[in-house]
Amino acid sequence: MPASAHGSMSTAEVCGRSPGALPARSCACDGLQAHPQETESALSRLSRRAFALTTVPFVLAACLAVLMAAARPAAAAAPDIVTPASTTDPGKAAAGWLTGQFTSGDHLESCFGADCFPDYGLTADAVFGLASAKVGGTTTTRAASYLGANAAAYIGATDGTGPYAGSYAKLALVAEVTGGNPAAFGGVDLLAELRALQCPHAGCTTAEAGAFKNTLPEGGFANDVTQSLAILALSRSVRAADRAAVPAAAAFLGRQRCAPSGGFPTFFRTTGPCTSDVDATSFAVQALLAAGKRPTAAVNWLAAARQPGGGFIGNGVVNANSTGLAIQALAAAGRSTGPAQAFIATLQMRCSAPVAARGAISYDGTAKFKTATALRATPQGILGFTRIPLVGLTAAGAVPGAPKLACAAVPTPAPSVLGSQADRTPELATTGTQVRPLLATGTLLILLGTGLVTAARRRRGTA
Repeated sequence: MPASAHGSMSTAEVCGRSPGALPARSCACDGLQAHPQETESALSRLSRRAFALTTVPFVLAACLAVLMAAARPAAAAAPDIVTPASTTDPGKAAAGWLTGQFTSGDHLESCFGADCFPDYGLTADAVFGLASAKVGGTTTTRAASYLGANAAAYIGATDGTGPYAGSYAKLALVAEVTGGNPAAFGGVDLLAELRALQCPHAGCTTAEAGAFKNTLPEGGFANDVTQSLAILALSRSVRAADRAAVPAAAAFLGRQRCAPSGGFPTFFRTTGPCTSDVDATSFAVQALLAAGKRPTAAVNWLAAARQPGGGFIGNGVVNANSTGLAIQALAAAGRSTGPAQAFIATLQMRCSAPVAARGAISYDGTAKFKTATALRATPQGILGFTRIPLVGLTAAGAVPGAPKLACAAVPTPAPSVLGSQADRTPELATTGTQVRPLLATGTLLILLGTGLVTAARRRRGTA
């Protein structure tokens, strides 16, 4: 602002002769100042008197009108609105944050110190989360293509430890959710290969009939979660041969249930104690329902496992992952999930959080926000918000992009001409043109005009 802004404004500043003021030649003041010098030959003494008596007051009045118009406070800015690039929907906002975490736009990574590597399972989880929110369609498509191109690595066919039944099943679900073909995903017939790992085969015991595991001693890390994923993938298949493998698989899974609680353990049962787990039970409920079973005892156990705050425990702590999975299972069984969804909402990073974290879902909300744990909590937290079970999940209809969490912009006060904020009188707004300098200038103009008129009258009286 010009230096004179700290005192009274000059006529030139009011009429547009300084940056940011009214456009030049926009008011009568500009004409007055630009008026050429009158000469005795151009105007008679009478003409000058008439000019002083008539023109000057009108010009001054016009200038004063401009001053008063400029003194009116500026209209308040319109409040922020939700645009296609922003949203107040918690699931979509979480998906918006999640899409921003993809490396090269097609996969997620896990890091240990400075060493990062592609995390295929986490990328698949993100595909499920984005599909359920119906946003991020472009990212979902690219992620599915990436997983197809790296299917062999995820399956474990290249490192001597696979193949893994869980990887076959998860990739098949990715294909089914994104509209791909699980019989030709990354050049692999995922469901046929999965069925080849179903017991009985050389690596199975009699009690494991119907289970999916490989022939290695650890069985490819098979457990009740991978068994459930296999049932879900096979039950969605359009091929009769794939669906025919479901009854034996579901029967084996049913035998893993803990008695008398009704929940399911993480690992296949042995002769030791059976401890029900929220995550394993949530997957098992979805799988058994997809297989046409009624796991009422498991649903009841899961519903009773909800904590007073609405969340569910996993790994000894109430967290977003376990709660999101439990919501999926309870929703599939027709049970209410409101308190659990409200709990996840408390874990979402809102507008008070740093911009880079907004929309993300923290793991348990008890520690400082960490991107690494939020990457794992957010996909399953989104599934909790949307309540869509895996058996019916589809990316069809998803919009290409993903919106960010809508947050109101923080207004920036205009510079004050009255000193610091503490020195300001409360009746004056912090924005718009300041009134006092303008009124001072107007008063001077009025006094000037009065003097001119008085002088002209005296001269007329002596003429």
